[in-house]
Amino acid sequence: MQPTKWADYLIFQVRHSPNGAHIEKVKAHKDEGATISPALYEFSRADVVRYLEGGVTFATVVKNNQGTWNRGTAVEIQIVHNSKFLKTKPDSTPQDNLGGLPTF
Repeated sequence: MQPTKWADYLIFQVRHSPNGAHIEKVKAHKDEGATISPALYEFSRADVVRYLEGGVTFATVVKNNQGTWNRGTAVEIQIVHNSKFLKTKPDSTPQDNLGGLPTF
């Protein structure tokens, strides 16, 4: 159980493009405030960008050894060389970076 809502959706896995520069899809759970929904949501990269631009929030999470979720970092859009990238840490690299989440 978590004390407060971390974000609207919590990303826990990613699928990268063949060259690794972009995330193609993410898997997420909905943050319901005191709990994290067990329902699984799969979003395309374009969906995440569109939702972020519309005010929906995303953060990363990682399941720990006790089977509970640890909060990661808020996901943001950063523009590098006129392209939009999903990042948890702002930098100037032209690739998505959500902090090394597990892949699917």
